Amino acid sequence: MQIAIRQETPVIQRLLFQMANKKDLYRNIGEDQIESTMENFKHQGRPEKWEPLSPKTIVSQFQSGNTGRKNRRRVKTRSGKVSKSFARYSAGKKILVDKGVLMGSIMYEIAWDGVAIGPSGPAVDYGKAHQAGTDTIPPRPFVVVLQSDSENMKKQISKHFFKR
Repeated sequence: MQIAIRQETPVIQRLLFQMANKKDLYRNIGEDQIESTMENFKHQGRPEKWEPLSPKTIVSQFQSGNTGRKNRRRVKTRSGKVSKSFARYSAGKKILVDKGVLMGSIMYEIAWDGVAIGPSGPAVDYGKAHQAGTDTIPPRPFVVVLQSDSENMKKQISKHFFKR
């Protein structure tokens, strides 16, 4: 006994079309993952917080800031106290968001077999160093697929293939 499943069956036709036309699915997943990645920047790491910046890094970034002055910005006053401008700067300092280049470079790219999410342009090398870490930089993974992201992808896939 054989059962013939023909392409003429409406359900089969729809599934075959959806399998061939996955661009919308990948676009939805890519957009959702970019939102999730932006949340990682906002919360300074998820599910675990990123390791804080070293004091040396904070001082270096503060002193190299674009102030329009010829002299470097001072961390301490002449009397040896922490300067008010440095105290304000270091109190609100966010990791991986100094100038926003990395965060602004996050994009998705659709391929025939999936979607890739990550930094683009000049931020790629900087992003790789922070995503995985180096000898001198602790890992601060910003592109992460959380459990909630996986559940959302499953819903997107189900919706894509079985929408009515």
